[in-house]
Amino acid sequence: MDEKQPTTPRNVDKGFKLTGFTVLMMFVAFFGTDIIVNVYMATKAITTFSGEVANDPYQRGLDYDKDAAAARAQQARGWKVTMTFAPGQDGRDQVEVTATDAAGKVIDGLSGKVVIAHPSNMQFDSNLTLASVAPGVYRANFAPQAHSARVVLELARNGERMFRSVNLVILPKGPLNHG
Repeated sequence: MDEKQPTTPRNVDKGFKLTGFTVLMMFVAFFGTDIIVNVYMATKAITTFSGEVANDPYQRGLDYDKDAAAARAQQARGWKVTMTFAPGQDGRDQVEVTATDAAGKVIDGLSGKVVIAHPSNMQFDSNLTLASVAPGVYRANFAPQAHSARVVLELARNGERMFRSVNLVILPKGPLNHG
């Protein structure tokens, strides 16, 4: 009886063999790539937009009570202040502010400033100083940075703020409409 012994084939395919080291390298490559992309994206997000909506948020929080008292005093004065935007000269827009008291008499001798806040980036905010062009009429020109903006208007007399308003506006031309 001739018994045949099992033999191993001579032409065994040695193809890909999954080893512990290979699994470790795949694991490190996957999470390494994920970490690198996350660090890059976080760095870009922080350097392009800080997330702040105010330059001094802590101080503004402390001034809350003073602002509330100023708002009550402003309400009691009964001033009517209108702010209009129109296309201006040289591709710039123009803001015009008209102020009247409770009796409808124009209010002259004020100083004013307007902040046209860009919707997403404080670096593009426009800080304007209003110039008196007629009794009770104040005007400033600006180059628009966005089509819509948050506009803060402040009027003062002898350094004391007398009027403040915050409005969301659609600007007449904006950068997309100039041409």
